[in-house]
Amino acid sequence: MSSHRDLTIQNSLVIFCDLQVGFQKSILHIEEILDAALFLRKSARLVSIPCLFSEQWPEKYSHVVDTLEAREEEIFSKRTFSLMGSPTASELVVSKKRECIIFAGVQSHICVQQSVLDLLANGFSVFLVTDAMGSRRSIEHTMALESMKQEGAIISTTEAVVFQWFRSVDAPYFEEFQHLKRPQQ
Repeated sequence: MSSHRDLTIQNSLVIFCDLQVGFQKSILHIEEILDAALFLRKSARLVSIPCLFSEQWPEKYSHVVDTLEAREEEIFSKRTFSLMGSPTASELVVSKKRECIIFAGVQSHICVQQSVLDLLANGFSVFLVTDAMGSRRSIEHTMALESMKQEGAIISTTEAVVFQWFRSVDAPYFEEFQHLKRPQQ
């Protein structure tokens, strides 16, 4: 019997929050964050796990970085800090019918935290892939992670999540997965 917190390919949805061109210069360790996010994106795509990409106020902060290869139908724009505050985004998340949300993005203490708290309040299990998250200041990132953990979010990493999806070297697509470039330290 699986619990609400057991990640599977069938119950997972990946959300990439505001990984936009306009935030690249202000976020600490952005290259490492994008590297981990790309690994997560490619791993999810390999096993057909749906992904969504939010864009915070794209008129000001531009669009999702090209390296993440977001498809038009996966992207939604928002002006609220919580993606659940946007009716379009909220409907998109619910329409995927997945109870486990894998969450990556920026800024940890603003849009990520408000979105995660709303997702938890709506009954979702949320897994924070901390190597694919960040803020302008490390204290903001650290405190946001602590706050979200206290509210019930599960702290993890991209590799830990992806290996939970596969569970075994005998899993379908595991051989192809072995050829993906993993995040650097």
